[in-house]
Amino acid sequence: AAAAGAEIADEVMTYVRDDGWNANGRENGRAHNLRPYADFTGYVPAPHKEDGLPSETNPRRWVPLPETNGLGYFSFQTHVTPHIGFKARTYLLSEDDLRDPTRETTTPEYDLRAEARDVVERTRTSLNDTEKMLVELADNKFALSQAFVEPFAYRNGWTLVEGVFFELASNTGIVDALVVSWREKVKNDHVRPTSVVHGLLGDETLLAWAGPGSDETETSMKGRDWQPYIRVMPHSEHPSGSSCICSVIFDVARLVAGTDEYVTVVDFKRGSSTAEPGKTPREDVRWTANTISAMEDVCGESRLWGGMHFPGAVPAGKEICSGIGEKAYRRVAYLFSGGDERFCAAGDCADARPAFRNPHRPGDGDRVNTQRTES
Repeated sequence: AAAAGAEIADEVMTYVRDDGWNANGRENGRAHNLRPYADFTGYVPAPHKEDGLPSETNPRRWVPLPETNGLGYFSFQTHVTPHIGFKARTYLLSEDDLRDPTRETTTPEYDLRAEARDVVERTRTSLNDTEKMLVELADNKFALSQAFVEPFAYRNGWTLVEGVFFELASNTGIVDALVVSWREKVKNDHVRPTSVVHGLLGDETLLAWAGPGSDETETSMKGRDWQPYIRVMPHSEHPSGSSCICSVIFDVARLVAGTDEYVTVVDFKRGSSTAEPGKTPREDVRWTANTISAMEDVCGESRLWGGMHFPGAVPAGKEICSGIGEKAYRRVAYLFSGGDERFCAAGDCADARPAFRNPHRPGDGDRVNTQRTES
């Protein structure tokens, strides 16, 4: 077993060294003081103002947002892994799949000033305690998926095998989803709402959400002082990576459950917020999703409630990643079965080699116990 584990680990590391993510930091011939996952394609943000605001000539292009650690250190973001959409290898999608027009987006042509006002108004009216906690939950995709998986696994008597199946299928799909969404993010290079509000509405007095930790729910402030509910991640805005990733996770979840009609209950304890610790929620909150799709919807819509995205990014992310979850599910079912072609759509598993095996080979109607839905 130890020898087999070592061999598999060696195969994984060999793959990682040449998978285009630059996980070892050696791209461009770097041999010392390595920088894992650093860009090696030469991406640079569009010219912008020194204070981190969009320029008049590039108002729609992504600009690095200013950040602080709250202790006097101030910095500007660097776009995370802009190379992966063009250099990283995919496991499920072929080159033809990646060139499919359904996996492409168009750069939005918003009325930026109007959209900026909508973002400010949306955060002012949407951020009650439940929405705040859902924004935080959906920001951690592992925690969001576990909110479904843990009770489902308990009710259906999952063993380690079923747990590995779900995680392998969802994470395999996520890898390809990241490549697809990051390619479009960098291609569109679209500005974030924060930059637009600060740049176009900076000197205006707005009625807005008062900000994390404030004792007020809303107040009048200058546009340049407005902030989203949580940190805006350091990459461009369109499409939403969250809605793309969650379409994969919850496609796998629906296939595992065999239905969309599955109730998930999430409890948030008083004061458990990480953005407003000790303050939010003011009382214990219980949120119920009556379907798996409801959890997927919250993953995307919460990016709007929190002010991190414009509306078009959410459906765009879901659309370009449609079908990846099913491909991942079928591929992993094929591997777990030892190469049973019944689990493959046409051509999906042509190059697959079994890497994991269930202790028993699945028989008819038995997909590694992932179809049981009794409570």
